[in-house]
Amino acid sequence: MSINTEIEIKTMALTDSGFIELKQLDAVEEDSIDIDGVILLKIGDKWIIEEKYWDAIDWLWPSIMNGISEDLIHGNNTKIVFAESPNTINISQIKRFSIVKVIFCQGTERERSAVVDYKTFVTKLITEWEIVLTKFYQLRPNEYNGKYDYLWDQIKTVKEHLKTIK
Repeated sequence: MSINTEIEIKTMALTDSGFIELKQLDAVEEDSIDIDGVILLKIGDKWIIEEKYWDAIDWLWPSIMNGISEDLIHGNNTKIVFAESPNTINISQIKRFSIVKVIFCQGTERERSAVVDYKTFVTKLITEWEIVLTKFYQLRPNEYNGKYDYLWDQIKTVKEHLKTIK
């Protein structure tokens, strides 16, 4: 079993002219309910999630972090369900707090999977989530300020957990 430590995570926003990096998005439409986009995930040389699997990223990111903060850091497996499509991400602990298997499924079809170093994977997720959450606050300050402050607490909790992992 090959354990990957090379992980690339990038959050893209879907605009009228195609995908752009979320950090380059200047504004969202006032009447839009969600921010559509994709969380690109590459582990080793394998793309686990590609652009064609876009969804509501302002819903998907908090779901991923809930799975990490409520399940994974307590030694459990987690399953993240996409908001607007039948896609799921399953993260299973092969060796508790050491090795995880990430499986992306489209509907009932198993699409792609990879085995990855736990600490590296969770660290990369947290790093990207901090960037994304900051951008969400900038794009929708009236919606995020105060209402979603607990998400920063999740980040703090996960970071504290990561300090205990060798």
